[in-house]
Amino acid sequence: MDQNRNYRGRSEFKPYPIRNPEEPGGNFRSLNENDTVGPPPSYAPYLASDTDILKAAEIMTTYIYGESSNDNDKEIQCDLLTEDGGHEIDPTRLSYKERIRWHLKEFCYKTSSHGIPMLGQAPNTAYRIVWILLLSGCAFTFVYQAIAVVDKYYRMDKITDIQLKFDTAPFPAITLCNLNPYRDSKIRDEESINKILSVFKKMMKKAAGAADLEELEHAVEEGKFSLKLNRKRRETESKGSFEPANSVCNCEDDECEADAPKIPTDSDQMCICAFDRLTHDAWPCHPRELWLNTTCQHCDDHKFCQKRSKTGERHNAPCLCEKGESFCMMYDRVAKILNLWEFFGSSFDYNAEVSDEETEALGFGNMTDEVAIVTKAKENIIFAMSALSEQQRRAMSQAKHNLIHKCSFNGKPCDIDKDFAIISDPTFGNCFTFNYNRSDFKSSLRAGPMYGLRVMLFVNASDYLPTSEAVGVRLTIHDKDEFPFPDTFGYSAPTGYISSFGMRMKKMSRLPAPYGDCIAEGATSNYVYKGYTYSTEGCYRTCFQQLIIDRCGCGDPRFPSIGHHQHCQVFNKEHRKKAHGHASLIGALGLTVTPTCFTRTALNTNRPCIMGLAPYEFKQVGVTDGSNGPISVAWLRPFFHHDNTHPSFPGTCLEQSTHELGDIHGSFKCRCQQPCNQTIYTMSYSEAIWPSQSLNITLGTCEEEPEICNEQYQENAAMLEVFYEALNFETLTESEAYGVVKMLADFGGQLGLWSGVSFMTCCEFVCLGCELLYMVIMHHWKKYKFKKHEEDNNFQ
Repeated sequence: MDQNRNYRGRSEFKPYPIRNPEEPGGNFRSLNENDTVGPPPSYAPYLASDTDILKAAEIMTTYIYGESSNDNDKEIQCDLLTEDGGHEIDPTRLSYKERIRWHLKEFCYKTSSHGIPMLGQAPNTAYRIVWILLLSGCAFTFVYQAIAVVDKYYRMDKITDIQLKFDTAPFPAITLCNLNPYRDSKIRDEESINKILSVFKKMMKKAAGAADLEELEHAVEEGKFSLKLNRKRRETESKGSFEPANSVCNCEDDECEADAPKIPTDSDQMCICAFDRLTHDAWPCHPRELWLNTTCQHCDDHKFCQKRSKTGERHNAPCLCEKGESFCMMYDRVAKILNLWEFFGSSFDYNAEVSDEETEALGFGNMTDEVAIVTKAKENIIFAMSALSEQQRRAMSQAKHNLIHKCSFNGKPCDIDKDFAIISDPTFGNCFTFNYNRSDFKSSLRAGPMYGLRVMLFVNASDYLPTSEAVGVRLTIHDKDEFPFPDTFGYSAPTGYISSFGMRMKKMSRLPAPYGDCIAEGATSNYVYKGYTYSTEGCYRTCFQQLIIDRCGCGDPRFPSIGHHQHCQVFNKEHRKKAHGHASLIGALGLTVTPTCFTRTALNTNRPCIMGLAPYEFKQVGVTDGSNGPISVAWLRPFFHHDNTHPSFPGTCLEQSTHELGDIHGSFKCRCQQPCNQTIYTMSYSEAIWPSQSLNITLGTCEEEPEICNEQYQENAAMLEVFYEALNFETLTESEAYGVVKMLADFGGQLGLWSGVSFMTCCEFVCLGCELLYMVIMHHWKKYKFKKHEEDNNFQ
């Protein structure tokens, strides 16, 4: 240090304090008047660098600020501390603002962040400006990139991974239904069904043109209107055969005339006839007691028998002979005798009395289209059957063993009783599900039809309802945890063909919120298909049923009911046809479309009721105000289109609600998400004529010639094959495209690129913030305590 250095702007020379070696510790002392002012003695240091600065600093810190003997000592102490660049200052002895400044400067020197130390050590203002601009630009760029990274994360993007797995795929559940929901011979005794089919018969006759009316009546009499198979009958009568058959007869003495389609109400009305399936001739007919159960020596190919053989050939076949043995026919004592009313099925002989109110409730109106009439009749039957118990409905539909005759899986016979479970469907009646047991895992050993499900079904077309338009079976392939919904997702297979359904399975795994919008597992709380897992179709039906119940007070019979609510009744106008008014709201209020006298006050009084009805029709109507003349009331609109032939046409609740809701799948009122885990089966279909002429199988009681039995199979039976086309399946798995780990990695990369900051650097900033926060809190806390202490002293 230069001894000529001016201190604190003063020009006079101030010598350093003299060290007295005689004093204990060699302490410094201040100059006094008796000391000689001049060059320091030989034992005193001339420069601060030659002085034991650390010792001097230690001595100086032992005295408080006010103990210095003069100002010179204080300046010397500060200068000594300043000159020692290696000395660490105790920040606790600094003032509040100096401590904050000291901490910030120390952080600038020591931080591992790039750029900040350069700013702190900048030698001049120009350097500081340059580094401030660089740091600001990098900080702005980092913030911009960080926002982009965070925005990318919150988009919740996802990717779909598609894999083809070569493994054994679980075999799905297969639900089989007859296209005819209920047996005509069982259901015709139900009064409501009789009424519906009576109206149906009248509507079909009315819709039929004059040209084909005669043909329609012929079909009605035979009971084959909806079952006309248009198959070529045998060309010659020589191929016909006789068999005994029960029928309702009109008898005079011993001779009877068959009334084949009529259902017997009393056993006394019945007789036995020789019936020919080819010509539908029933003759001769006699009371039961006049037929003798005996043995005939000879019977020909037509099952016409002779008590005594004239040719010498003796077969000794069981037969039935009329009294006098003039006519005999072969008779199988084990087989059940044919009932002609069951053979002819529905004869359209429905003549039940139906009131005008009931006819109106059925909703046929002025329909002239046969397809629309059949559709409405099917709907009415569903409504009528919903009023019966499930046990009654099952008894009227086809039984398990009547429908399923032969079955094999993986080349081995099925146990029809154990492998099939019954499901009641409003549209198809009794349906039967194969592989329904959720704890029993079934899989195909190989690909191809031989290692899948093969089943032969007998639909008994002669017992079809007149509303059944097609003959065959309905097949639905689904996961065993889901309800099958055969009316929506099923496939129809015709009789007389072997239908092959090749399957391929896909497994979907979707991400739940926030990445997706799916139902994680199970079912929603109000799901109407109890015992089954959630599906989108079931959700829509649940929502639609709830909307119908809210509007009409009863449920749609096509879906399960909710809670204690009942299904809408078929003949109940308050349920099915909830009348909201006349042909239009104008008529309901006593107005006309033309201007009339109706005050605005009275009109507005009815506004809440008016606005709550028929929201799908808007129309301005001119109305005369008694005081202000003609006005235009925009919110007043008719409910329904006025029909001159039906001036009082009520609106149906179910039909109106369905019309307003439109496609319930697209309705904003029904929000149904996809399930997170779903199994999807795609199908390929092929068919071939079945059975072949060389096939000789037995089914039911058919003991005719093979070609005759084959014809019966072609009209009444179907063969189904359901199998995997290949032993592999696809998996589609959704996963997050940009998760937290990737976001943090990109965030750290941006920090390192633009600021040279790592995680440890972030910790440094956190520590600095904590230190400064602590200093501020403690400063204000001490200030508060000091102020409170002074107030207490002043109070005392």
